Amino acid sequence: MTAPRDIPLEDLWAARPPSMTATRARNTLLREGHRTAGDAAGKTAGELAGIPGFGPAQLREVRSVLAAAGLAPRGEGQPS
Repeated sequence: MTAPRDIPLEDLWAARPPSMTATRARNTLLREGHRTAGDAAGKTAGELAGIPGFGPAQLREVRSVLAAAGLAPRGEGQPS
């Protein structure tokens, strides 16, 4: 079984309904070199928000996707 941190970003979004926000968030993370859930969870919300083209809607999407895998951006703790 794959540990949540090792799940590829593509797989995290595969089960989600397609949307512009989801696609933009995923593509922005991939463009910045993030390949796994652990890569994204290793960044703080501020670091994620500092990525060009990454706004509040994308941050909400990433938080939601990470929470579904039992993860959260660094410094935000584990979702309850």
